[in-house]
Amino acid sequence: MILSKLKAYLLLISSFIILALLYQTVWIFSSSVNGKIVEYSKGAGKRKHVSFVEANYRVNNKLFNSIYLRNGYTNNDGNIPIRYLNFCPGISRIDTVSGNWGIVFSTGLLYFLIITISFLHRDIIPHGKKVNFQFRLPFISVYSENEC
Repeated sequence: MILSKLKAYLLLISSFIILALLYQTVWIFSSSVNGKIVEYSKGAGKRKHVSFVEANYRVNNKLFNSIYLRNGYTNNDGNIPIRYLNFCPGISRIDTVSGNWGIVFSTGLLYFLIITISFLHRDIIPHGKKVNFQFRLPFISVYSENEC
């Protein structure tokens, strides 16, 4: 599929948005439970500024234990909201905005910056070039209009 530079840029950005929303759909329809905080801990070595929280939570009379990034969560009463997948309760995360959307926003921002810089910089994809998407290597290639 051969697209203009603008259409290729929009395709790459919209494909990430669609994939991110599909990923989040699984979590939107998951369940939430209150977990009991076991302990707080800090990273070792160069990561001493990173803090973790370990929590236990119970689903269908089965106890699960997980470690999460603290993400600024303060200890109110020793409980922490945890969101888990219905089909696999062992996979969970803290049920806060940063816990639910942090990885999507940070990955999306990095992806957006790399794609935008690649398409804006004249030496990477020059003006007037076409972008070819295909299912075999190389997956993405750049052509001038005469070479297509």
